[in-house]
Amino acid sequence: MFHIKQYMGAECPPILPLVEEALDEGFEFLSRLMRDWESGENSFDQRGEVLFLIWNDGVPVGVGGLNVDPYALDTCIGRVRHVYVSRQFRRRGMGRALLLELINISQHRFRMLRLRTNTEQGDSFYRELGFVPIVESNDSTHCLNLTSDVV
Repeated sequence: MFHIKQYMGAECPPILPLVEEALDEGFEFLSRLMRDWESGENSFDQRGEVLFLIWNDGVPVGVGGLNVDPYALDTCIGRVRHVYVSRQFRRRGMGRALLLELINISQHRFRMLRLRTNTEQGDSFYRELGFVPIVESNDSTHCLNLTSDVV
């Protein structure tokens, strides 16, 4: 049974096996997550930001976060970041549960979520959860308008 838990540690998240697996698949974004965490550039510590790990039998098998969108001029726009689930754990609802948790937690902080994906699988995944494609943007491919009041 898996569970999703917010990562609150001061040290880099314990995701090195996921980083290596993602690199094998041609994805460098988890390496960037680690680099940015170590440098202090992005440790998901601003208001409304969060990093979640998906755990299965005490082992992290997925990761995903939420930042204030660094590409937007509006601090009420959030950015879904670094969503990855280990190959052997895909198609079990873990990624969906993680993204729904990110959307839920963002409801009272952001009025919109944006993200960037470059795969057809990512496009389908995000569309299934309500994100719509952004046609003319260099930094985002999808967005989700949130309907709650922003505090």
